[in-house]
Amino acid sequence: KPAVCEMRGECRDDATVKVCADAGQACFDPNATAPGDWVCVCVGSVGEPAVGKPATCGIDECVANGRVCAAADQECRDADTSPLSAGDWACHCVAPQTGTHAVAGPAACAEVTPVPAAGTQAPGARVDECGANGLTCTQAEQQCVDPDFGVAGDWQCRCWRDASKASVRAPVPGCADPTPAPAGTTLAPGATLAPGATAVPGTMAPGTTMAPGATLA
Repeated sequence: KPAVCEMRGECRDDATVKVCADAGQACFDPNATAPGDWVCVCVGSVGEPAVGKPATCGIDECVANGRVCAAADQECRDADTSPLSAGDWACHCVAPQTGTHAVAGPAACAEVTPVPAAGTQAPGARVDECGANGLTCTQAEQQCVDPDFGVAGDWQCRCWRDASKASVRAPVPGCADPTPAPAGTTLAPGATLAPGATAVPGTMAPGTTMAPGATLA
């Protein structure tokens, strides 16, 4: 059954109570012994209490419509509770689901699989990290090598001429490699360079060949 409520302090005064009641609000005196601190509070709506005058109250439409969002495991939010603003309540996605909120109805939410952070990879995954990091090495005229596709963060930059010179996740300092010979490079007529050999620029002539792996000094 309804409770029997008793006014206290300044809210016992009929004139004071009428100020709030005429606005559809309730009178409340937080301290019955202190004068002038009575406030009007919103009833069935939202808004901050106002001292000595009617409060500015709004309507949280999620009170009436929140079940629509809750049924879709989403959160209801009313962007503007002003009495002049209606129909702007919206359903918002709740983590781990993401998506754009929808006004006056459920949002289209979807769960996104987290992307592993840099330097990590999913358990059991085998990834050639040079695919994402190779440019770091090639810009320094070095080669990128991932020694173990199952281990994250172990990719290396290595010198072309001396593969023993390597640096993990960064170019090798002071790696002075010769430029690899381009396809079709030629030397003196009939001459052939063995793999790993070098030639001095300017000694090449048309009609000659270079063995695979040979470089120019």
